[in-house]
Amino acid sequence: MIPMIAALLLLHPVAGEQEKDPKVQDRLEDQEDRIRELEKKLGEVEKRQAQTTSANPLTVLNPTLTVAGDFLWRFDDRKVFLEDDPTLDRIDDTINVREVEIDLRASVDPFVDGVAVIAVESESPGDFEIAVEEFYATVKSLPLPFWEQPPLGTRIKVGRFRTEFGLNNKSHTHDLPQSDRPLAVQEFLGEEGHAATGLSTTSMLPFPGDSALELTLQVLQGGEANIGADPNSLSYLANLNLFVPVADEHSVNLALMGF
Repeated sequence: MIPMIAALLLLHPVAGEQEKDPKVQDRLEDQEDRIRELEKKLGEVEKRQAQTTSANPLTVLNPTLTVAGDFLWRFDDRKVFLEDDPTLDRIDDTINVREVEIDLRASVDPFVDGVAVIAVESESPGDFEIAVEEFYATVKSLPLPFWEQPPLGTRIKVGRFRTEFGLNNKSHTHDLPQSDRPLAVQEFLGEEGHAATGLSTTSMLPFPGDSALELTLQVLQGGEANIGADPNSLSYLANLNLFVPVADEHSVNLALMGF
């Protein structure tokens, strides 16, 4: 009796398999095929959306907006005049909204970013002027094979920008660790540093270890500094920058510059 029950139990799954409706099995296979096809199409759509933002015009017209204010409160024990000229306004013992800066950034397309920095400036209380500090486009990539690999992967900047002459010059007024720029920077590059219109390229060069070697080349026209104030002549800048990590929170940054 026991062998007969065991035989029936062994035969039961086979009988169940035979009782499956072929039409139901075909429908299940069709559904699986459709699911795989939909997953493939969804992956292609997500890939296209990740590669471009210009498909949605609202994205282009809605840049990232940042507003920064810079206030200066002076206490002096003597009279201080604007530009050290007694015929101009006194600026000692004053509170002044020195600068309000509006920073606009947007991704124009998968390869280009746009930046506009507009400032409302005041050297003496009550006297304001509007200036375009930076207005440029950055070509962050090109649809070329191996472009992302050193020594390619060059970032290209076109427009008006702060030049690559040291970390202090690249900083805007509200980013400074002190109220004014160092006297050496003011004497050589101007009170607000050096900004000019031109073309800039930045390339990552091969270097062993965890260190990074970066080369920036710039062709500039005009600018506020004495070294490049003539708008009818070109000036050239080169910056070879080496970044060496020493520890998790420490590093050494060395730069060789020529203007």
